[in-house]
Amino acid sequence: MPSSEPDEAESMILLRIFLGRFLRWSVRHTWSLVIGIVLLVVEVVGLAGSSVFFRVAALLSVGYGVFEIVRKATDDWQRLQRIYERERPDGPVVGQYEAPYDGWEEIELNSWRAVTDARINARLIHGEKIAIERTPELWLPSGRYEELRKLLRVRLDADEKKIRLSRDFLSDSATISLQQTVYSAFLVTNRLGLYKLRERGSEREILDSEEVLLRAGRIPTFDRSRCSNHLGVDVLAISSDGRILVTRQSAGNQVSRGLLASSGSGSVDWDDLHEQDELVTLLARAMRREMCEELGLHSTETPELGSILPLGYARFSHLGGKPQFFGVARLDAANGRVQGIESRYIDDHLTIHFDPGRGVDELVQKIDKFESNHRNEMSFPLHVNFQMIRRWLATDDQAGAWLGL
Repeated sequence: MPSSEPDEAESMILLRIFLGRFLRWSVRHTWSLVIGIVLLVVEVVGLAGSSVFFRVAALLSVGYGVFEIVRKATDDWQRLQRIYERERPDGPVVGQYEAPYDGWEEIELNSWRAVTDARINARLIHGEKIAIERTPELWLPSGRYEELRKLLRVRLDADEKKIRLSRDFLSDSATISLQQTVYSAFLVTNRLGLYKLRERGSEREILDSEEVLLRAGRIPTFDRSRCSNHLGVDVLAISSDGRILVTRQSAGNQVSRGLLASSGSGSVDWDDLHEQDELVTLLARAMRREMCEELGLHSTETPELGSILPLGYARFSHLGGKPQFFGVARLDAANGRVQGIESRYIDDHLTIHFDPGRGVDELVQKIDKFESNHRNEMSFPLHVNFQMIRRWLATDDQAGAWLGL
């Protein structure tokens, strides 16, 4: 029996389009809506001196709004049906960086690239308290990028509020500047580094990827960037019984489809940010949430924030310099139960087994072997997370003790 999921998904998308158009029309034509409702009420309660006049006026007012909503929603639906995406056949859009990022260390895997700064990573590992500055305005793209964002967001299960980096975070930064955005902004900015958006019947991209990703051919500083640049997080869980859990992303993900990923891999929600937070606490909370969602941990299994350690920071060159943070989690026991909506994004879990009694060297050897055996299946964030863990284990004498090895 054929699945009803595609029909249900299309019905949900159509409903979102109509609701979105209704809300936008209501905001732009508030008085027309109010007058129509008032006239209808007057007619119903019998206050009209001439019921025919009020009935006609009410129907005209409301009918015009319904017509406009249906017309524009139909146009949106038809255009959405024509829009499709393709992974770039020649590889992602990757440019050189503007200063000071052109001096950062590069990490690469296949056609993916990132840059990182060991000095920032050391500050995170040592738990340095870096104050957070909040930029009050909601950031959205402009022009045709914003028009397409409004259309594409109906394909998402939820267009969640995210946190973007609004100014550069460098090794000598006393604070980090964060701003609210929405996930759909990523679809029409950073993500264009990996995927082309086209409309059927046209060979041209709908949006100019280099225009939004680069400035004069280079990946710009954050204050000059046209991208959403929302904060990504990846965390690897290492358990006391000698297991590291790796997830396999499903086809429902916007990036890393079908590839192996960290125990928790996602982005920082606006709701993760609490009033008195500094950066390390915010990152630990976001990493913990992503890990618990994707491993299916119950509330009784949720680790303390002190069991989550941010290890590093990078900018992803193939995503217009998108910021990403990496960490490690210390768990009493590891499991992998896919629950609820996360089953849409996680297909499976793989376990890396190691002997805790043999210490750090055994852990590193098992990670090396896993990477060697699964190199063509690995997502880039997982590769970078492994790199961050290796460097932490090699340079921090207390790393093994922190993990209980």
